[in-house]
Amino acid sequence: IGFDPRIALNLNTMYHNTTNETVKLAEYFDKATRQDEKVMDFFTLNPGVEFTPPEVHKYVSSMAPLTSIRRAITNLTNAGKLVRSDVKRQGIYGRDNFTWKLRTHQMSLL
Repeated sequence: IGFDPRIALNLNTMYHNTTNETVKLAEYFDKATRQDEKVMDFFTLNPGVEFTPPEVHKYVSSMAPLTSIRRAITNLTNAGKLVRSDVKRQGIYGRDNFTWKLRTHQMSLL
């Protein structure tokens, strides 16, 4: 499943340029965009299933930093594509993590 451009996120939020990068900005933006697409594809393939950010990291891209997965989940949540549930599971550092799942059409109607 590819990322549907009709549900594309606000391009200004894909990559957060906190280091004032100018030379490799396009490259970093492309990587962040692909990361968001991978995370969205993962949730689309697992509708109704809740995952913590470390779980998504494990299944989607263990090569990417966990913070990149968290950023992608935040971007997709802000775009209305994912919803955070009230369910928490213990994470990799012994701390509770919230879970997220794909927003369904029914949820959009609420």
